[in-house]
Amino acid sequence: MNYTVKQLADLSGVSTRTLRYYDEFDLLKPAFINGSGYRIYERHQVEKLKIILFYRSVGLSLKEIKMLMMNKDVDLNKLLKTHRNKLITQRNNIDRLLQITNRMIEQDKGEIGMENKETFEVFKEQIIKENLEHYEDELKQKYPQSILDSSANHFKKMSLSDYDEMSKIEEQLIDMLREATAEDRKQIYDLHKKWLSYSIPTLTNEVHKGIVDMYVQDKRFSKYYDDRIGESATAKLRDAVFQYTM
Repeated sequence: MNYTVKQLADLSGVSTRTLRYYDEFDLLKPAFINGSGYRIYERHQVEKLKIILFYRSVGLSLKEIKMLMMNKDVDLNKLLKTHRNKLITQRNNIDRLLQITNRMIEQDKGEIGMENKETFEVFKEQIIKENLEHYEDELKQKYPQSILDSSANHFKKMSLSDYDEMSKIEEQLIDMLREATAEDRKQIYDLHKKWLSYSIPTLTNEVHKGIVDMYVQDKRFSKYYDDRIGESATAKLRDAVFQYTM
């Protein structure tokens, strides 16, 4: 059976954007392009995608997967051992989170005691890990690794007071978007830029536009704002940023 990008995305659970990126990255090319310009995948490509998704599930990067699939001399055992060590580190972080949560339950605090430095550091590590797990492919399509590394390192160094301020700015932004009119666009733009600057200190207009455009294009991003605020909230944010980053 042959599959279009949309059909293969529905079958595999991988987004159409990711499949197109795999094509551009020379990781998973379609069997052919049909007369209408659509990428068409056959059984061989479906089987290859299964292998890619398996390698992704154990933590291999796209670059490592490409090496494995193009070069039979690559030592898979060595790669898997390296990633086993990474998984052990992740498990240890989860164990630390569980210990902290259990302490909080015992103390009946009802909320994360962020004043505890250990708690805050683990919390930041968890956010970075989850972002990579959910959005790594999409982010790498749009931005060079240097920007992604810089953002992650900056976030790791963020103080608790900065994180609290960043959270307050986000709440202001959400409140503004909830009742937004055309006159509010400048303030929406300023708030979002200020909020992003906490994790991307070298934020440029092009990067800013790319981020909000990704919010709209990827349902996982748009869901964050639209579910909390209302339908079209993400589009309002995108329009405000585009207006003031000309």
